[in-house]
Amino acid sequence: MLKLNRAAFAALALSLLAASAAASEFVIRQGTLISKATNFTVNAAGDLTVTGAVTATGAIGGGALTATDITCTDASLAIAGQAAAQGGAVAVAGGASSTATNAGGAITSTGGAGGSTSGAGGAVTDTGGAGGGSGAGGAVSDVGGAGGATGAGGAASVTGGAGGATSGTGGAASVTGGAGTAGNSAGGAASVTAGAGQGTGAGGATTIAGGASGAGATGNGGAANVTAGAALSTNGNGGSVVITPGVGTGTGFGGQIILASALRQVKQAAPTAKTTSATLTAAEVLVGIITVNQGAGATSSLTLPTGTAFEAGFASFATDDAYDFTLINISTVAAEDADILTNTGWTLVGSMAVQSNDAITSKSTGTFRARRTAANTFTLYRVY
Repeated sequence: MLKLNRAAFAALALSLLAASAAASEFVIRQGTLISKATNFTVNAAGDLTVTGAVTATGAIGGGALTATDITCTDASLAIAGQAAAQGGAVAVAGGASSTATNAGGAITSTGGAGGSTSGAGGAVTDTGGAGGGSGAGGAVSDVGGAGGATGAGGAASVTGGAGGATSGTGGAASVTGGAGTAGNSAGGAASVTAGAGQGTGAGGATTIAGGASGAGATGNGGAANVTAGAALSTNGNGGSVVITPGVGTGTGFGGQIILASALRQVKQAAPTAKTTSATLTAAEVLVGIITVNQGAGATSSLTLPTGTAFEAGFASFATDDAYDFTLINISTVAAEDADILTNTGWTLVGSMAVQSNDAITSKSTGTFRARRTAANTFTLYRVY
């Protein structure tokens, strides 16, 4: 339906009176009729309905436009909200079903097909409006529709395009927080959060899964990678990868972290090697393995770094977070045991002596757990 304001309708009506009834369509340029139409009607509300094609090179305003198809004959088709004190919204809505069990109308945004030889397909971009001054940029939300009384909510999917029929790689699907652009601004967060449960319903799961391989003989399944951000500053810490199970309530337990594989691979730098008594640095402890070989015919002493120095070795370390490390005494001389000594900010629990490896019954390996109890304050437990 094409609904015109009074001035535009008056101009159109005059043109209609002068038009021949034999033509098959109207062409409207800036409110002036220069061709004809098969049929048109005007109701009491002033709505004009034209049966046939309507071609407009100027603006059509003042009301609603209803059509079966809109085809652009220019290089671009612009649909813009009204510029005003409060910018006008642009709404694109699928039609509501008039039948109780039928689905509502879909809305599809599809980029144009590329040229037949090697042209790329057209992109589809949803971009929030730019903020002015100190205003935030507009949000972009893709939200599945709400379910009916007993129906499930609609899914929201981001899927890379399928590869070409011969050997094309599938398209990537990315969720990326916005880059910080001024001064020392932080980058925007990127979050994938499952929906909250209602009543006694469980919360939704969040799954990050590598793709299945092809059906051929040698294809490998795709990896699932979680990588924290690299520090590009002079002495910055790399970002942490944090896996936190859900908190239990009442008599319920907190969630578990389950590593469902018998094959587990970790990164291990060369162990810290000590041949004399010394005060350990946080970096030496954080290697994870310390070897000691005194070589002086007497017990060696390894003093812990201060609690402040130890905590500074972590990008983040909350109360009740803990870190494990192992001390291995590789000396085969009975007199060359190794002792861990305390320092400011530490409480020691259990034996801190690690015997030399002079006999098969010697406990020449010790594993220790450093638990943060307060800022720059730790308790060290002998756990093995």
